[in-house]
Amino acid sequence: MKRKAVDIRDALYSIDENILKPEVLRQLLAYAPNSDEVERYDAYTGSVSSLSKPDQFGYQISRVPGFQQRLQALLFKVNFAEKVEEVKESLKCMKKASQELRQSKKLAKVLELVLAMGNHLNKGNQRVGQAAAFRIKFLTELDITKTSDNRSTFLHVLANAVHDNFPDVLKMRDELPSVPDAAKVTESVSQQTISEDLAELRKVLQDAKSIVDKIRDISEAVTKAGSQRQMMGCEDRFQEVMGHFISSASDEIQSLFSLQNSTLEEYNEMVKYFGEDPKDSNANNIFASFAQFITKFEKAHHQNVLFKRH
Repeated sequence: MKRKAVDIRDALYSIDENILKPEVLRQLLAYAPNSDEVERYDAYTGSVSSLSKPDQFGYQISRVPGFQQRLQALLFKVNFAEKVEEVKESLKCMKKASQELRQSKKLAKVLELVLAMGNHLNKGNQRVGQAAAFRIKFLTELDITKTSDNRSTFLHVLANAVHDNFPDVLKMRDELPSVPDAAKVTESVSQQTISEDLAELRKVLQDAKSIVDKIRDISEAVTKAGSQRQMMGCEDRFQEVMGHFISSASDEIQSLFSLQNSTLEEYNEMVKYFGEDPKDSNANNIFASFAQFITKFEKAHHQNVLFKRH
């Protein structure tokens, strides 16, 4: 610990977040004195400067009422904004991607062509018949579906048809900027993991509130007892700072739950729009399938252009 023990002690009173960075708080929790050490420091009447550096640190920290609980609550506080932003960005990305997929006119035209071409290829096949729709996963298999002469693929024929008849549709990626990002996001998170994260945030926030109440009681008891473990000329801002934080954090968590609900609604509407069952679908598979299709489609178009040049 580079800073003086007395500076750390004062920072725990004033809640100086320039000093109490996440890594500092983690170190303080790791090396905080245990109950036996605190008793020894309480009984110590000599000069603090006579103690070893580690003991000076332990002594000064233990003068702060409820120091261990303070550290836990403050660590949650400094990590809260980052965690909230992480969850919020994941939800916003999935929500935006769901809206883009459902609203894209260019994608709708491509899917219309896929269905028409598929039905044309199956014309006369009594077993297959005329399809009214197809599974989204089928889009990722168009590049391995060969034409009857085995010289091209369904995807290359599709890209060629779009180029010849609806050239503006070649830029369907422009209407779907969030889809590749949503595919990446849902590789590591899901609606379930987000729900678990939100539930954990709410629980830890409640724990932090309990800690604030407990430290208020500890501080009052220390003051009444006239213990040497009391404020040393510092204004104790813990109650004020954490009180404001808990109030705003509660609102933020509630806002995240609302965002999660609206994201799920948008996602379910998008899935149903494409004829899939929201209960059977997996967010990663849906977004990844569309992201792969867009990339493969563009590659097939590029290959078609090169082939025509030669």
